[in-house]
Amino acid sequence: MNHTLDLKEVKCPLNLVKIKLELEKMKKKDVLIIYLSDPIAIRDIPKSIEIEGHEILGSSKLKDNDNHILIVKKS
Repeated sequence: MNHTLDLKEVKCPLNLVKIKLELEKMKKKDVLIIYLSDPIAIRDIPKSIEIEGHEILGSSKLKDNDNHILIVKKS
């Protein structure tokens, strides 16, 4: 199942907290699609998520400094 979080207006570290809360609600192998615009989050979130044991499927730059990251819940 896919889940989506639009965090384009949310700054670090609140966006990481929201991502972790969403991952807690998800089942193993569910995919979380996150939309971000905060440059610090774009850089740091993938590292933090991998440390938590989840998999980053990919990320890409969208328009106007927006990015998205795909995460698979592993545990």
